[in-house]
Amino acid sequence: MKVIENWWLSIDKLNFILIISLGITGVILSFSVNENFYYINRHSIFFIISILLLVFFSNLGDKNIRRVSLVSFFILIFMLLLVFLLDFEIKGAKRWLKIFSFTIQPSEIIKPFFIILTAWCISQTINSKKYYNILLFVFFAILLSFIILQPDLGMTILIATTFFCQLFVAGLPLLLVFVALGFLITMTISSYYLFDHVKKRISSFLDSGADTYQIDLSIKAFQSGGILGKGPGQGILKERFPDA
Repeated sequence: MKVIENWWLSIDKLNFILIISLGITGVILSFSVNENFYYINRHSIFFIISILLLVFFSNLGDKNIRRVSLVSFFILIFMLLLVFLLDFEIKGAKRWLKIFSFTIQPSEIIKPFFIILTAWCISQTINSKKYYNILLFVFFAILLSFIILQPDLGMTILIATTFFCQLFVAGLPLLLVFVALGFLITMTISSYYLFDHVKKRISSFLDSGADTYQIDLSIKAFQSGGILGKGPGQGILKERFPDA
């Protein structure tokens, strides 16, 4: 009991309660997604696993968190490699691994570990260990290469922006910030010409005469259910969404 008491005193209680509340709300809302229990069971399993991981990581010290992050980073990089080798594709993108009846997206899981490793390398660089700068950019280049090849433009921009924000907060020269910004802008513009799905989405957004099927359904959903919705299991418009 002493261990549990010490753990409870050491955590951010407000965040913990909000996380639990959000997870439970998600489980409840899963009842309205489908008549069978597939999504409910799936969401419940992931929710329980996430809480166990939350408790596990909140009990680790700084040194152990760094070690776990380093090991997890390389395991997930290997999983990103398997994404291409196993050739599991959904709608033209290779982002997932199928394990039994579950699909896992390694690029989502790797983000917190990469952020921790970035912070660790930056702290070592500040302590005059300049070779950690090289290690830092090697990690970044490897991760970004795998994600660009999936392709996943949104995740690429998110990780790159987070990475450069960490460097900026740590004291990155302003010139390099503009270089990084130029890199992100160039990557965004290039993706318009390199990836058909990106070009289609941007063109549809800018062209008022383009297909607005999903936008129209979204507006109808708000008109039908209002801000609070019609209640769990009562909505029917969701059944007409392609990816619902």
